[in-house]
Amino acid sequence: MAYFLHTLWKTDLKELSEAELWEHYEKCLKAHDWTYQYSDDHGVWRAGTEESDHLSAIRKLTEADDKDRSDKLYWRHCFWLNEDGSRKEI
Repeated sequence: MAYFLHTLWKTDLKELSEAELWEHYEKCLKAHDWTYQYSDDHGVWRAGTEESDHLSAIRKLTEADDKDRSDKLYWRHCFWLNEDGSRKEI
């Protein structure tokens, strides 16, 4: 089965206003496949890696604006971290 990147992940970050960037960041965090690294399908793994790279780029921009807000948003959606950034017991 082929895995295609959704247009969400192809958004040009330079074209977004500050408010749009924060909204885009949350949408990407919600849509991200947090388990892509465990996939046996190389296409899923590759797409997950590209999503992760996109998230990293957004995170750099949002951290420059408001690091605490950026961290809390990331921790809220990252399934292996608690909302305070500590690792969950799995």
